[in-house]
Amino acid sequence: MAVDEKLKHVVGTLDLLSSVMPCPAYILDVDTENIIYASTYPLFVGGYSTIEAKSSGKKFFTLISAPEDRIFIEGVFEKIDEFYNKVSLEKAHNFSISFNCSIIAKNGEHVMVNHQIVPLLIGENRVKIVFGMIFPAVHSRGHDLSARDKHCMLR
Repeated sequence: MAVDEKLKHVVGTLDLLSSVMPCPAYILDVDTENIIYASTYPLFVGGYSTIEAKSSGKKFFTLISAPEDRIFIEGVFEKIDEFYNKVSLEKAHNFSISFNCSIIAKNGEHVMVNHQIVPLLIGENRVKIVFGMIFPAVHSRGHDLSARDKHCMLR
């Protein structure tokens, strides 16, 4: 199965799951910074639509972040890329990345969220596409950027 065909299959599955999954999910192309997929049930995140997220690409996460978190968010995907490039690519799928940040919802409310990210496609000796989900965060421990292996051990 070709990469585009596999992605279409994944996106179709995510569309189905988004009707029962309350947490927003996304697929981000690391190279182009395009959001390939953003779940639609009922909206993507914080009252923002899928169209708003996809039209801004990776910058969407910076645009909706609280001002005090913008510098962190601008660099977080590069740090994630650096991490995955340091581990052997054969083992990259064994690690998930987690980080907390505040967003400003469309209604102006500050909301703490937690991103969980895993590599979806590895090519040309690096992670090319990541899958992420956004969850409500119970509390903030600051910019807690961490990696966990498949045994849930912090790295």
